[in-house]
Amino acid sequence: MKKMLALAALVVVLAGIGVGFAPAEKAHAWSWDPKVTLQGKVGCNYSTTNTPQGLYLRGTNGEAGYAWLGSGGTTKPYSYTFTRVPSGGMTVTASWRCSGSGNYSTSFSLSRPSWGTTATRNICHWRPCYL
Repeated sequence: MKKMLALAALVVVLAGIGVGFAPAEKAHAWSWDPKVTLQGKVGCNYSTTNTPQGLYLRGTNGEAGYAWLGSGGTTKPYSYTFTRVPSGGMTVTASWRCSGSGNYSTSFSLSRPSWGTTATRNICHWRPCYL
């Protein structure tokens, strides 16, 4: 019986040591990773017929394109991945159309996150932009 308890204790100790030496989970990004997914909400003024359409994002690094827009009314979620964000960051210009009130544009800074690959920024034509 003592031998079985000793063996069980040895197995537990060795399993614990094995877990300690297991490789750490790889992080998905670092501050030196130039890939950044910008996400948030884009908004128009609060009229049920005034919905955001066609959000176009342009970085000072030359990258540009239309963001994915989710469903919604006066606000919609969006997402766009920049693949070459400079280490010092860049300025992004967002241009979009509100179906009932026209075209809008705003600019803001985008930097590489210190952890992860996602940055969040809500976009609207009023300040402060609470969505």
